[in-house]
Amino acid sequence: MPIELRCPNGHRLRVADESAGKQARCPVCQAIVQVPVPADDEADSPAPAEEPTSQPEPTAPEDRAGRKRKRARKAARRARRLGLKIVGWGLLLNALGVIANIAAAALIIGSVTALIAAGLMRKEEDEPGALGGVITVVVFLGVGLAVLAPILGAVGKVLCCWVPRAAMGRGLVMTSIGCDVAQFVVPIVAVLVGVSTAFVEKGKVAWGSLYLQLFLNIFAICLWLTAILMFLAFLNRVALFVDEEGYAEDAQNLMKWAVFIGVTPIAMVLLLLIPFCGSCFSFILSLALLVVAVLFVISYLRLLFGLRSVVS
Repeated sequence: MPIELRCPNGHRLRVADESAGKQARCPVCQAIVQVPVPADDEADSPAPAEEPTSQPEPTAPEDRAGRKRKRARKAARRARRLGLKIVGWGLLLNALGVIANIAAAALIIGSVTALIAAGLMRKEEDEPGALGGVITVVVFLGVGLAVLAPILGAVGKVLCCWVPRAAMGRGLVMTSIGCDVAQFVVPIVAVLVGVSTAFVEKGKVAWGSLYLQLFLNIFAICLWLTAILMFLAFLNRVALFVDEEGYAEDAQNLMKWAVFIGVTPIAMVLLLLIPFCGSCFSFILSLALLVVAVLFVISYLRLLFGLRSVVS
């Protein structure tokens, strides 16, 4: 059966089917035309033999090194996420420790105030009622929270040691932990000095004992201030590590407030040594200290919960 086709110039050609797959010349314009193969012939024609697949070339050393680097980066990202998640739990425990401290102080102060008020209003012949039992329970609850608070804070700071090394904050939080441990030793030494009879002579307490206790109290305040400053610096590093500049700036502002809170009690004690106007200035400083302390605690809790939501 003849095959019909057209040349590039549009002239109709008719060639024999034996010319399928070959070239033909247009009789009008002498153009060379490729004769197509009919569909039936293509189906009958044997499929070309597949070329044997070549064996994969051996992996180059640089490819193996690249895969190792990729696996190392993935492992580093997993370790970073895990470390930040542990830090998030540490921040949560620190926040709960602060809340427990506030609750303990409120319960103890409130119960003692209620006990004093009840004692003033009660007559001598009245028997202590149920109010005394309730106040006792509340006091014990407050003491329990006061004991639990530093434990939560210490465990939280230990968990914060899992911060990624790139944040450069592990040394700061470890310094804060060391200062917290020293804070428990200094009050014990102060109590031992206070009850010691080595400084008591002829019924009078030597001035050396008073000066030593004053020094220990000031030293305890300095330890607290160092601990909180180191931990705030740690929070600043963590905030910068997760690209939260707002929280980093909040941590820097809280460091300034912490310095004021730590220095003010020392200034109050020194002002009491000034006659006449010293007590007045000390009272004004105590009011300012109370306001700044409340604002500090609120901002500190907001920073802890905010950073915890980011790193977790």
